[in-house]
Amino acid sequence: MKKNYNENIMLAYLIEILQYKKNTKEKEYLLTYVYILYIIDIYKERSTMEIIISNSSGVPIYEQIKEQIKMKIIANELKENELLPSIRALARDLRCSVITTKNAYEELVKEGYVKTIPAKGFYVAKVNIDIALEEQMNKIEELLEKAINLAKINNVSRKTINEMLDILYKECK
Repeated sequence: MKKNYNENIMLAYLIEILQYKKNTKEKEYLLTYVYILYIIDIYKERSTMEIIISNSSGVPIYEQIKEQIKMKIIANELKENELLPSIRALARDLRCSVITTKNAYEELVKEGYVKTIPAKGFYVAKVNIDIALEEQMNKIEELLEKAINLAKINNVSRKTINEMLDILYKECK
């Protein structure tokens, strides 16, 4: 298992403490301190998840969180059995309500993207990628259908719609 930079520093501290400190109480105190620092470091790493929230989109924040986590799972950015940030950590990072992140996680559990293990947290569930992609394709079709109907109502030609779609597709990241 490859260790990150912080793990190597923690191991170096532990070795130094065990080799050079004679006083047992002092060893115990320092080992506890290093362990706490290590746990804090792990907590910091797993509590961050890149999610962008728009307050002006008209889409509820919990829905934005849910959809972005789903996309990360489908894109395999979040792997099966990977621990997700706690409800509180995610709420803190996104600067939103704990209730909002709780609702997003509950929806992800209902939809089968996330599983919960009591007293341990939320984990990425085993997801059938083909079914998930089909679900996304259905959403795309629904949105395109609405756009086409709006275009027909306003007498916008198919050629203009295709040009708009090409431009928008190129502009999106």
